[in-house]
Amino acid sequence: PLAFGKEVFFNPEVPLISDENRQAILFGQSQAQRLQRRIELIQYLTYQGLETLPMTMAPPYRGLHINPEVYVLDERGTRWYQYEFDQPQGMSRVFGPLTRYRFYHAKNNNVRWELDFDRPHQPAWDYFRRKYLECQQKYNFDFMRGDMAHVQMRPDGVPAQLDVYYDPLLATKKHVQKYSKPQFAFYAETFLAPPDTMGYGDELAHLEAIEADATLGDLQSVVVGSKEFMERFANYTHWLKTCQFAPSFTVITADKDDPRFDEFYRTHNLVRYFIALFLTDMTSYYSLGFEVRNLHFQRGKNEEYSKLYVFQIHDEAETDKVTHGPFLWGENMRQFESLNRLRLFAEEIWAQIAQKETAWLLSPDATAERLVVAWTQAQNPQYVFVVNFDADNEADIEDFIKPQWEWIFDTDPIAHHRTIMPPASGRVYKLNE
Repeated sequence: PLAFGKEVFFNPEVPLISDENRQAILFGQSQAQRLQRRIELIQYLTYQGLETLPMTMAPPYRGLHINPEVYVLDERGTRWYQYEFDQPQGMSRVFGPLTRYRFYHAKNNNVRWELDFDRPHQPAWDYFRRKYLECQQKYNFDFMRGDMAHVQMRPDGVPAQLDVYYDPLLATKKHVQKYSKPQFAFYAETFLAPPDTMGYGDELAHLEAIEADATLGDLQSVVVGSKEFMERFANYTHWLKTCQFAPSFTVITADKDDPRFDEFYRTHNLVRYFIALFLTDMTSYYSLGFEVRNLHFQRGKNEEYSKLYVFQIHDEAETDKVTHGPFLWGENMRQFESLNRLRLFAEEIWAQIAQKETAWLLSPDATAERLVVAWTQAQNPQYVFVVNFDADNEADIEDFIKPQWEWIFDTDPIAHHRTIMPPASGRVYKLNE
């Protein structure tokens, strides 16, 4: 038995007990014991008629109710009800298994679901910063990936004056920089969505306010060469030069390794990777398994999609999500060999292009009327990179290519014409001026 009350036990300012000891007392020493005690705690709460609050995404964030008609029963007979928004908007989502930190107190006892951003809940901020600092120091991380960094809950958008409690990810970055690693960086998961879509206000302003160094973006969510893709790519290259953060040229993410999005990756995979490698002043990102991912002209087995392992669904009735056994790696050896050939070539010229600022010779056309782009190095240019985004037609680039440029690489190994590019291909010329 403990010799002190809950006020002492849960007070982080009292040095009698560490976080680790507190957790061991509450939940036990082993994983099995921890799981059992957590289950018992949840069952106790549900028997009292209480529910754990879920995490939400996108405006309006708050204002929820339980749908008493929609629930699932787990193996212990506990009911898990479906949460719904009182006034949902286009991107409103509820994630039942996750619970947010209580970073702010509510206004008027939460009568209208409003938060008081002038009244931060100090213990939550202190705990959050302390634990992430401990994690960074334990593993010597150089940067953090801020999940759902687009969350901006102030209905009026980014305030003109920011305080230290504006955003927990910004607070974490500052805390780590101050007490551990001054150069600690922040990669934000945002999708560069229009204002008031994924968060209140202007997402670009929010990214600058939270001092993100780079962000994921959303090029992975469209077919390469489409008008939507070209418009986004043009915007990203503009923001790269004009904003304090760098948008990423994202190839694929685990969220998009999902049968609903197979059409995005049936073509242009080499082109995506080509740009990610050679657009050297733009952050790039891709998830595990891309090199051998099957093209899925027909829907693959559930076990071939990494996204479906996020859900951990074992109910046979959910045929689109249920998985059996381990993840199945793709068998696309043609793509693997092509990407390996591309990487080997990149290593040959990497010393001359790494981290170099680029200069557009043919910038992305937001109207998608021109589907060819080309760039080189801004200082001391040595190579020109050209991409044909058109999936169906060759590109005649004779008027653009200079006679003295040496054609040294093509993503299509059987390309044979110096100024005619195959569909959906990338090409490199060496400047011999």
